Amino acid sequence: MYRFSPSNIPEAAVPPSPKYLPLNGDSRQLATTLLRRKGASLIPPLTADEAMQIAQYMRLEQFASDTVISFEAQNPEVGRLMLVLAGEVNIRLGQPSRSLSHYSPVDQHARWATAAEGATLGLMHAFAGLSSRFVAQATTDLFVASLTREALHLLKQNHPMLGARLMEMLARELAFIALEHERNLHAMNNVARSMQSMIDAETQKTRPASLE
Repeated sequence: MYRFSPSNIPEAAVPPSPKYLPLNGDSRQLATTLLRRKGASLIPPLTADEAMQIAQYMRLEQFASDTVISFEAQNPEVGRLMLVLAGEVNIRLGQPSRSLSHYSPVDQHARWATAAEGATLGLMHAFAGLSSRFVAQATTDLFVASLTREALHLLKQNHPMLGARLMEMLARELAFIALEHERNLHAMNNVARSMQSMIDAETQKTRPASLE
């Protein structure tokens, strides 16, 4: 789930290239479990064997708290899909400045979304290789299962049917996120209209009577 809260953006250094580790043991089992949970809405649901096959193409990444994570799709070294296994990460919603180490005064009042276990990061990069220019930052020690665009291409090439089911699963998740944002926007619009009605009512009460 994504929880929204205002936050200031700290100074950030340009993140290094990913350091991938093998996804083995408990980490692979957890990734398989989370993939099956995400694929439960597919028809038919994602099986344990399918989830395990997908996990075989993933690699483990770990980040210390406060680490800035980059998702530039144009850079093949950092463009990848991430499945959060443990820990939490803040995702900046909005456009950063050209340098990851510098933010404008407007950026410092941006909103963040907090993602935890089971969240997927980098959906747009997986689909179209597009950079959304968001910035993620680990708020705790963070462990993720990463699927690079090259690995995704290889998966779809070697297992076309499984690749199609994975893309359908990710498309559903992207749609759910968009729907949640739409609901949040609708709620904010309702609050704004209510506040405007209150302001109009107070203005009407304090308006001087017309002279005839």
